[in-house]
Amino acid sequence: MALVQRIDAWRNASDERLEKLRRVADFLVVGIAAALPWSTSVLSILLAAWILAVIPTIRFAELKETLRLPAAYLPVAIFLLALLGLLWADVEWKERLQGLSPFLKLAAVPVLITQFRNSTNGRAVFIAFLVSCCALLIASTLTAVFPSELGRFGKHPGILVKDRISQSTMFLIAAMGFIYVSLDSFRRSDHRWFVGGALLAAAFLVNIMFVSTSRTILLSIPIVGLVLLMSMFREYRWHALVVSIVAVLIASALIWQSSSATRDRVLAIAHEINAYNEDDVRTSSGERIEFWKKSAQFVTEAPIIGHGTASTRTLFEKVASQQSGASGLVTSNPHNQILAAAVQFGAIGVLLLLAMWAAHAGLLRVAGVAGAAIAIIFTQHLIGSLFNSHLFDFTHGWLYVVGIGVAAGMALRAAR
Repeated sequence: MALVQRIDAWRNASDERLEKLRRVADFLVVGIAAALPWSTSVLSILLAAWILAVIPTIRFAELKETLRLPAAYLPVAIFLLALLGLLWADVEWKERLQGLSPFLKLAAVPVLITQFRNSTNGRAVFIAFLVSCCALLIASTLTAVFPSELGRFGKHPGILVKDRISQSTMFLIAAMGFIYVSLDSFRRSDHRWFVGGALLAAAFLVNIMFVSTSRTILLSIPIVGLVLLMSMFREYRWHALVVSIVAVLIASALIWQSSSATRDRVLAIAHEINAYNEDDVRTSSGERIEFWKKSAQFVTEAPIIGHGTASTRTLFEKVASQQSGASGLVTSNPHNQILAAAVQFGAIGVLLLLAMWAAHAGLLRVAGVAGAAIAIIFTQHLIGSLFNSHLFDFTHGWLYVVGIGVAAGMALRAAR
């Protein structure tokens, strides 16, 4: 009898320790979400701590069940393909192993899904991200309004940390998040947050238009907004959504008319392309066209399995020798997600990437906070992937992995 009591006591103590570790793992993901808009170094530390904390809490049977879902096993399949791609890449092994690191984050998707399938703290992750973005918005606005006094605290007036593309991406997601908060509050007759959410969303959009203008984000704003509203159609009266869509379109038109920075950035595209075509001048648009043309050429040389993991930079170095201007540029980033996969892994990599996107798009039918998060993060990522390789970037890639992983886990918990 005493032995049985000791075993029961040991099990109870073990369960208590495991529950504490689960809370720590959840808290670390909340911290990761808060660090995303700010610091790469802090984000790296928190990610390492999260991995150490979450691994003992994951039961093999639960992870196995999660891996039956296409949304979970397809990211892992891309990582495994990158692992195999080390074998036929024609670069030094040091470069191959360094080139594998951008794919490691994909293996975290099923872990996050499993973690938040069993956790009630998923909503806290998105709240932490929104609060962190609000703090960055205040800092960005202050350095933009008072550049001589506060400009030294940031990289540029209005750009406190990271870069223009990263900041505008975070602010777009935050703006759409507060649009969801506003509409959801209106449905619940919470007029305080209905007004507050709308004002915060407007503040983020104004910053994007006047301070951290990015052409990719300008394209994303109306599309992400429409996808978000369409995903909420089942929960709201149709006339409320129509009014919201009209309001978004009117606000976009007003900001377009009032923001010269926005107009200049968009209208400069044609000039940049002409300068590239006529004189091989290095411009933002011209560089992308050059990267796309050469990447397409690399794909035709190895259309099925590609050139292997981390091969992109070496390929560009070979064709850029003895060239100048835009033609002489060397990069490891083709600035297009499909081309980035095709150069390294050919048609196999592209099919896996498209299959993963299709599986994550299938989550758009989820309702509530999880559905709104998936609609915003997935749509922004998909549009950004036309002009960047965000899935393989550190900050943008983890933003996608954490957002989709946590939201998918919340959706599965709600369904269960």
